[in-house]
Amino acid sequence: MWCNRTLPFASLDGKGSYDYINCYKCQGNNDWSQCSHINNEIFNGIRICKEEYDLMNRINGFLKKDLKKEMDEIVLLKKEESKKKYENLKNKYENLKNEKLIFKKKYENVKNKKLMLKEELTNLEDKAEWNQLEEDTIDYTETETKISIAIDKIANVVEIIVKAYVGNIVNAIAECKNFAIALCMSNSNESITKNKIIRENDGENDIYLFLKLTKLNTQKTLWGGIRTEHTVKLTGHIFVLSPANKKANDICQKLLRDKARNLTEVISSIKMFE
Repeated sequence: MWCNRTLPFASLDGKGSYDYINCYKCQGNNDWSQCSHINNEIFNGIRICKEEYDLMNRINGFLKKDLKKEMDEIVLLKKEESKKKYENLKNKYENLKNEKLIFKKKYENVKNKKLMLKEELTNLEDKAEWNQLEEDTIDYTETETKISIAIDKIANVVEIIVKAYVGNIVNAIAECKNFAIALCMSNSNESITKNKIIRENDGENDIYLFLKLTKLNTQKTLWGGIRTEHTVKLTGHIFVLSPANKKANDICQKLLRDKARNLTEVISSIKMFE
């Protein structure tokens, strides 16, 4: 809408004699928009009218407006919305289809693993016989001012335990002792767990040693830094297996193939020590 600039000397600024203001009925406010030298401009296909112009002239002006552009925009918007809805539905369908395939694959894998495990456990539990089947635990802590002394003492404890089960099989005893030393000498102060598998023969039968050991090294400074105490803690399990028949030997071979991963869980699942 337009109106005359009513302030004294308003037109002397060279911007014209008219003010353009928003139509309250169309815009919701009658804020000032701009100054102009003319009062018959056309905005969006509608000629500007004077403030307080009658409603009929507004209607006539609106009816004369060319709405083709607005209609084209509405049609295009509807097409775009329809395309988006189609794409969304298509994506949902594809996602459901993929989820169904994934679930089916997981179900088949679980089903096959269950059947295989059941068959293995049935065969192993029914017929395995052993010449020797021993289990022992290690839980030993040593504190010294020199860490090497603490490690040597712990290694000697491991040597004594292993020797009690395998007799004078020198290679087996040495490998177990060296494994404990290497584990305890690792630089990290964090808890570290490692497995070791040893296969030997006592002259008559094969003997398998499965070790799962965890070490934790800590140190404490005493007397204002003059003295340092090193504490080495070694815990874990030692399993000694000597198969007496093929089925028992198959169990040992399976443990070897698994490289003793989850050693205690695998052996417990076979229930050899019950």
